[in-house]
Amino acid sequence: MTETDATAPSERRAVSSLTAPRAAIVVTGVATATIFLVRTFTWPSASSSDAWAYAAWGQALARGEQLVYNTATTPKPLASVLAAIVSPLPPTRAWALVVGVALGVLVAALLAAGFREAGTLGGAVAVGAFVFAAPLERVIWNSLVDAVTAALVVLAIALRGRLRIASLVLAGLLRPEAWLVSALAGYVESAGSRLRRLLLGIGAGVLPFVLWTAFDLALTGDPFATRKFQGTGELLNQGPREALGLFRHAVTESGALFALVGGVGLLAHAWRNRRSEFPFPLAVGFIWAAALLVETVYGFELNARYLLPLVAVLGLGWGLLAGSFVPLAWSRRAVPIWAAAALAIAATTFAVLRMDFTHAAQRPERVTLAVYRSLPAIEPTLACGDLGLVGRRRVGSTIARLAAVTRTSLTRFDPVEPGQASRYAAVLAVGGSQAERLPAWPVRETPLGLLAVNPRCAR
Repeated sequence: MTETDATAPSERRAVSSLTAPRAAIVVTGVATATIFLVRTFTWPSASSSDAWAYAAWGQALARGEQLVYNTATTPKPLASVLAAIVSPLPPTRAWALVVGVALGVLVAALLAAGFREAGTLGGAVAVGAFVFAAPLERVIWNSLVDAVTAALVVLAIALRGRLRIASLVLAGLLRPEAWLVSALAGYVESAGSRLRRLLLGIGAGVLPFVLWTAFDLALTGDPFATRKFQGTGELLNQGPREALGLFRHAVTESGALFALVGGVGLLAHAWRNRRSEFPFPLAVGFIWAAALLVETVYGFELNARYLLPLVAVLGLGWGLLAGSFVPLAWSRRAVPIWAAAALAIAATTFAVLRMDFTHAAQRPERVTLAVYRSLPAIEPTLACGDLGLVGRRRVGSTIARLAAVTRTSLTRFDPVEPGQASRYAAVLAVGGSQAERLPAWPVRETPLGLLAVNPRCAR
């Protein structure tokens, strides 16, 4: 036997020990993403106004147009880029594809992080706790971008080094809370003197803001376009006690017991490894919660979906707590990673099959159908000129839907300013509200509302 032949088995075992977990994790991600997508596509499209806005911006980006922030959704650079990638797909399903894939990545990242920190049992429990506690029904039927944010945050916990920082920088192009976590990762994952690590940490925290500003400058001509859009909203008048109550309610939406056990698991993991490594999972959860709480106290609206990354980290806490009762080496040796992958896939399948979209998806589905049924009246006017919209609410979301469905530039749709109706080919009273503001033109009834058509465009 040659020397090469003699060493081949040990080399193969070494490679197997490295690649088997990766293969199982990849298979888990692909399988669960497929499960989420199949479940999503078996129901009529019920995407939120946010998803339609990303679809419209993605189409504009793919066409090479300047972006216009005239919808009801806060623009996010990474969401626009991802939407541009899937823009050739039907707009009713394009963003749902992104969300389904992101949820698959999230489950795989939970399995990977749990396996590394708490063995096979920890990985399986982390996935199971998350898929049963997280509000995944709402995430799926509304195609919420928070799934992408949560996937990137958990992926950062599963990764190390520059990849960890990169994942959080990308998350920072969706949510500002990730800027603080990215700064922490930059410090923790850097080498050298404390000053050098501090400077690199600050750089990693500032980088997402710089990229966001550069994106706005390049694609809108205004580096502060997103900030100006956010400035159009009003801060909520709420004191610290009320803000704390809102935050506590949002955190416990997935269950007080879930939050408590997950938090204990994160604390136990940090204490157990206090001398060997920085407690990154605990720090991520704490920073994300603290940042949202401060924003809520300041007056920003707190939506429970903003806590999806925190819910995922708490799910990981369940896995870390379960794994603490079993020696790590024994867990990995006694229970193969493929068994944990099978359990993760089974848990995801069971959780998805329990979902009921029927009631929750009714209103978004009706709005989508109204848009499509209104196209025969609206599209001919777009061939003549721009469309103005009036209404007390849902004007911005209607603009996003119409732009995405017709694959027309967002610049062709505008809220009508008083005395400016004559410059439009038609004016739509969204939902029939403020119909008194319609000009004295021929009026057509559409499922979206009354449509006044400029005589020069009437056929």
